[in-house]
Amino acid sequence: VRLVVLDSRAGRVLGDTRHVRHEHKRAMIDDREFEWLERQCAGDFDHLLIASSLPILVLPGLHDLEAWNEAVCGGAWGDRAAHWGERVRRDLDLEHWAAFQDSFHRVERLLDEVAAGRRGDPPATICLLGGDVHHAFLAEIAFRRGAGVRSRVVQAVCSPFRNDLDRRERRLLRVAASRPGRVLGRAFAASARVEDPGIRWRVTDGPYFDNQVATLRIRGRALEVDTAVAEQQNDQR
Repeated sequence: VRLVVLDSRAGRVLGDTRHVRHEHKRAMIDDREFEWLERQCAGDFDHLLIASSLPILVLPGLHDLEAWNEAVCGGAWGDRAAHWGERVRRDLDLEHWAAFQDSFHRVERLLDEVAAGRRGDPPATICLLGGDVHHAFLAEIAFRRGAGVRSRVVQAVCSPFRNDLDRRERRLLRVAASRPGRVLGRAFAASARVEDPGIRWRVTDGPYFDNQVATLRIRGRALEVDTAVAEQQNDQR
């Protein structure tokens, strides 16, 4: 088992927000750390775990919203909309990997290479781990047809230290996890000519908003994630 841990909080590269439309390169982590990540993410392991303080995948509808916002801030809808988009970005804390599309696609390509066996024998599973979003969920990840992916790729998100989200916030996140939310998010992203994510992910358990603790268990080539939410036990294998 190989565990790779990223700091997606303190290593960001941000554009010049004084001139929003003309942002310079934005990245969740800088090139040096990403090159380190690529060196660590080889095959020849039973399981590859990639932990990021912010989850690499947020709920699908939210992902498209953040990608759309980054494009608008970059000028996809013109100067006036760019300044409005920057206000939205700060007011709503749109700060996840989806809001750094270059970094997101770089990770997506890396996962594709490892899962398809282009960096050594593919692991049985690749599991993305994350938290810091005040809720928990499990997701199954699918790649394009013909990609030759042989690993099962999943993401487990748990936020045991969390803010208690209000009803409105919970409702919005549930919509972001729903099929209508995904359709609406894709429409927004397409309107700003955002590049397709290249992968698809489906929430298989959650989202949960109560107190939670997750446990990862590995036995040979099998991996289990147990998420204990309040007094209820929810298992995903």
